[in-house]
Amino acid sequence: MAKYLRNKGSNIVSRSGIIVDAFVDNGSTFIDVEQPAGSILVSAKAHVLEAGISTGNANWGYKIGTTAVDDAFSADADGFDASGTGPAKNTLVNCPIANSITAATAGTAAPGYTDDARSIRCTATCGDVTSIVSAGKVAFTLFFEILPV
Repeated sequence: MAKYLRNKGSNIVSRSGIIVDAFVDNGSTFIDVEQPAGSILVSAKAHVLEAGISTGNANWGYKIGTTAVDDAFSADADGFDASGTGPAKNTLVNCPIANSITAATAGTAAPGYTDDARSIRCTATCGDVTSIVSAGKVAFTLFFEILPV
């Protein structure tokens, strides 16, 4: 007869991180958020806690990926503010997660799943960082489903 195991709790967990100087440099304005072992990335939200301000017109966006490929799961160059002078405080963006689950015929492991804990990189971007007056602050919250192992 088969044996069964059951989870005795929530299958969804969230992890958050805040970038304090969010839009000063496209290469270094990121935070690594830990993905729990045995989980898959299912959704993400970005929340502007303090407005970024620019003297020019720039795209203000985000990327979510791994430490190796920083836009592997989600990217939108103007997700916070398209060609504007900066996103307003309390701008809240639903970051659509793509490429996390394997296609049925792909025959490869799901990129969004991990057996071991790993870092998911969340980056705030600005198309014209030289025009930044105020760097702003952005929080990323990632949601993971814990799968049976």
